Amino acid sequence: MVVCENATLYPMQGEDTDDTPMRLGVAAVRRAGKTVYGVIYPPQLGLVGFGAVVERPWVVDGQVLARPLINATLSADHRATDGHRGAIFLDTLARLLQEPEKL
Repeated sequence: MVVCENATLYPMQGEDTDDTPMRLGVAAVRRAGKTVYGVIYPPQLGLVGFGAVVERPWVVDGQVLARPLINATLSADHRATDGHRGAIFLDTLARLLQEPEKL
């Protein structure tokens, strides 16, 4: 507990820690508003929620076109990481999903 109170908990100190992808299914996500927000429980350090794939307007080469898009959210234990690292993770995830051949 002292480690948590002093904000000195690092990912490698967690026991059986991991990040959890979460997908509730199309029907559940549509009822929830197309976005999933996760709640993490110890020993998890993070949870990524994926919403429903929906067609939305997207600009491609100066034209607005309908594209299938998905919302991804990240819930993280801020004793082990921070928002900056979470933003880097989500940015990397977005780039990889847009170019799956690089996975």
